[in-house]
Amino acid sequence: RELGRLAADLGKPETVPHALPQPLSVSQLQQTLSHEGNLERLRCFMQKLRDGQNVTLAAVGGSITAGSSTTVSKVLSGTFHMKVHHWLQRRYPQAHIRHATAAIPSVFHEGYMEHCLTGHVAQSADLVLLDTPANLCSKCKNEAEPVGKTTRKAARKARQQQQDEQGRCPMCDEAMSAIELMLRTLFELPRRPAVVFVNAFMWWDLKGPNGWTRRGNSLLGLEGLEFHRQWGHGRHEHMLDELAKYYAAPSVSLRDVIFHDGKATAQFNGMPLDKLYKDRIHPSAGGQTIMAQALIYLFKRTALLQAVDPSSRCGFATPPLPPPMLG
Repeated sequence: RELGRLAADLGKPETVPHALPQPLSVSQLQQTLSHEGNLERLRCFMQKLRDGQNVTLAAVGGSITAGSSTTVSKVLSGTFHMKVHHWLQRRYPQAHIRHATAAIPSVFHEGYMEHCLTGHVAQSADLVLLDTPANLCSKCKNEAEPVGKTTRKAARKARQQQQDEQGRCPMCDEAMSAIELMLRTLFELPRRPAVVFVNAFMWWDLKGPNGWTRRGNSLLGLEGLEFHRQWGHGRHEHMLDELAKYYAAPSVSLRDVIFHDGKATAQFNGMPLDKLYKDRIHPSAGGQTIMAQALIYLFKRTALLQAVDPSSRCGFATPPLPPPMLG
């Protein structure tokens, strides 16, 4: 009976604040899971909730996690992690779920968190939602800045030559190594938490002014955006997915579910793209809802798997981490 209830619940739309006009379908929810991993640690977290234990949910990130949006930032109620926290508490009222935010707007970057992570993240964390920094590899963009109109084109060409065919530059290797060290540090926290990558895609490549600009019924620059290349202030999500796969960590993606509809129609599930975002970087409360629903769907799948196969390593020593993927 429980298996049937959990299976049926997978397709049930969840009510969260700032919902879209059309709820995400099961196929769309499935599309948000860019990588599921082995779910071993996440299954232990779900078991703690079922057992009514005290647990801590920690959100690590930059301005997006901090809710840098006019509809989000004041009380954080519109952020994906706060919506997830409220849903989990309703779902498991027997457990006490502490919420801890480690988000540093603007100054958050991989070099900072590499050294200061343990000062921001609760040592009691059982689940960490990791929203990696928006300025990953941004040094590639900032090098060789133009000094005048006559050098602007040459400087732009020089910057592009610093990036290889995978859309990254040598500075990305240093940034990725720092993020891997962050990830390994989180895995080794006292309660051996589950870590879930949360990728919040940004439409930074839009042409024209920094703000949203309409021409007729379409947004400028959408036709020039490529799924696999995110220059400058981009997420380089394909690189982060390699880390997720190497460590078998779950990963959810805003890009994977909204990209095609957003590019073709400048909207997603009835919400215009410029309402889904505050600007070209920060998702609005509506955009954060999609990330929250992706995580909720992941938790539902994990709960179903735990019911199907309750055996796990919970309560035993966790296996050692593999050697670092990067040098």
